[in-house]
Amino acid sequence: MLLTALGLTVPDLAADDGDLDLTFADGGQTDLGQGYVGSVLALRDGTIRIGYWSADAGVIALTAQGDLDTSFGSAGRRTIPYNVGGVDRLVAVLERLDGRLVVVLRGDDDFEHTPVLARLTVDGDLDDTFSADGMHELFFNSSWSVLVLAAAIQNDGKIVLAGRCFECLADGETDTFLARYLSTGASDTNFGDNGRVIFDAVEGGTDYDYATSVLVDPDGRIVVGGESRSGELARPYVARRLANGDPDPDFAGADGIRTLTGAPEQRVTALAYDPNGRRIVVGTSAGTTLSPDFAGLARITDSGAMDFLFSFDGIVPLLPSGDTHVSQVLVQSDRRIVAVGSNDPPGLQVSSFFLARVLVNGALDSSFSDDGFQFLEFDLDTNGLDEARAAVLAGGRVVAAGSAVDGGVPQVAVLRTASSLILADGFERGSSHSWANP
Repeated sequence: MLLTALGLTVPDLAADDGDLDLTFADGGQTDLGQGYVGSVLALRDGTIRIGYWSADAGVIALTAQGDLDTSFGSAGRRTIPYNVGGVDRLVAVLERLDGRLVVVLRGDDDFEHTPVLARLTVDGDLDDTFSADGMHELFFNSSWSVLVLAAAIQNDGKIVLAGRCFECLADGETDTFLARYLSTGASDTNFGDNGRVIFDAVEGGTDYDYATSVLVDPDGRIVVGGESRSGELARPYVARRLANGDPDPDFAGADGIRTLTGAPEQRVTALAYDPNGRRIVVGTSAGTTLSPDFAGLARITDSGAMDFLFSFDGIVPLLPSGDTHVSQVLVQSDRRIVAVGSNDPPGLQVSSFFLARVLVNGALDSSFSDDGFQFLEFDLDTNGLDEARAAVLAGGRVVAAGSAVDGGVPQVAVLRTASSLILADGFERGSSHSWANP
């Protein structure tokens, strides 16, 4: 078909929006062996890369149809042998413009959390042009305690890390931490103070704040979201920094921070950018993926104001039956927003993959699984624990990845939902970066 030859997708005739895409893997879903998921990435050629960890971190490659891509690594997998014998946690898998992958991981050993950058070739081998073993171990001030929780990549190949730093500022508290690295793995000394930015994420001071999510917008500004706590009150925040790491004075005031006061006791768990409306889309959650509580969506204007065209206060609570956690938010080409995470429903099912879709005005989308909510289970264990931790738009369809417990052991689990959109994933993200290679 001509549309297929052009790299575009056709509507799924056998399934409605939000239902499993029966053309993907085995009836729309697949499990890939023991592990937890930290990241999922749709490449420009339509294939999928899943970042996971068990004892070691690694990458699993799937074809666009959901089968193992055996041209990658060793039979479709590549393990990153950093902390052999210890526990490594996968933070993110990022695609460079040349098709190579940057893998961000942490070597967790007691109270030490060493961040590591690894680079893989297009074929899934450790890239010896990055370093002799394809990895760079990152070091900071010996008195600091740094925990990297999120990462993003710029079009120039620079890598942005975000998380928290304990006892890095004079207040001796936990504060938001950013670092940027050149494509070579060297610290970017043009960013902040010798490549690092540490700041207090609440106006007037806070007892505790940290970043959970980060993105780089089309103008090269860095958007970070997380949680800030002052006294007993925890609130989500979004901050924007200029390309050099300084606060963006054009975003929510001189400090460049927007606190989401309408979502108390939550934190930012996901960020996405709407390029058509120049809006920041935020997922917020209380609890964890293993113990969900309640969740919502928010939208912020380019100036840092809450978007009152989204709701009366810019925040939309997601209130399906049961407790909910949002792990990822996605913006379709038609500006509808998809939230992906986990839901603990009433009854015997411990947890299921959860998807929600809202319209541009924040209303639940009744064309998505009738009421805007979708719950999908793998049931490797009867009424088991299934949770989505990452998601991406691939060819206009949602690919969600997480874990599904089988015999008490978490398995890497991936599914794809059907979509009536015909546009390919590059249009979904509003960037030619995602177009298939000619």
